[in-house]
This record gives sequence, structure tokens and C-alpha cells, in this order.
Amino acid sequence: MAIDINTVTVTTAGTRVQFSATDSRPWRVITVSARPSNGSAVYVGLSAVTSTAGIQLMPGGSYPIRMPPEVVGGVTLKQLYADAAVNSDRVDYAAYS
Repeated sequence: MAIDINTVTVTTAGTRVQFSATDSRPWRVITVSARPSNGSAVYVGLSAVTSTAGIQLMPGGSYPIRMPPEVVGGVTLKQLYADAAVNSDRVDYAAYS
């Protein structure tokens, strides 16, 4: 089993940030968590995510992205983005394969 734990910082509010530009490994579970110190909600999603649309995570909130057993492969970190309405808000993630 592989595990990757890291943080994504949305330096400029309204500008989505890719979780990884290079990691194309398929992950079975990616748990995303908004830092409790964030100034507002952060949003996680695919390339269309914005500072108002996506999986909404309030400060301190988390959400598991899970692949069902019948799905071959998984989600890659290259596919995921974060955006926020407040500069420097952060999202932590733990990915498992």
C-alpha cells in the first residue's frame, strides 16, 4: 500500500491550485481536510472548480473521495484542484492506494 500526505495552499483566492502537476498514480481513497484556521470555505474538485463551486469544505471539515471496488484504477492527484475565497487557505490530503 502506498500513502501520500501533503498540503495544498491556495496562495491567491479565486485561482485554483492543482494538487500535483506530476503525480498520476491512481489512488483508491483521498481524504481532503480544510484547515481549522482557514478564513472561509475551500472548494475541491476537478479542473472546473472555483472559489464558489466544488466540494465545499468549511474550516475544519473533511471529505473522503473513495473509488468503489468495481472501478478499475482510481483518482490521480493531477486531476484534483482546490480553490478558496481567502488568500493562503490550505487543504490537507491523505491519499491511499
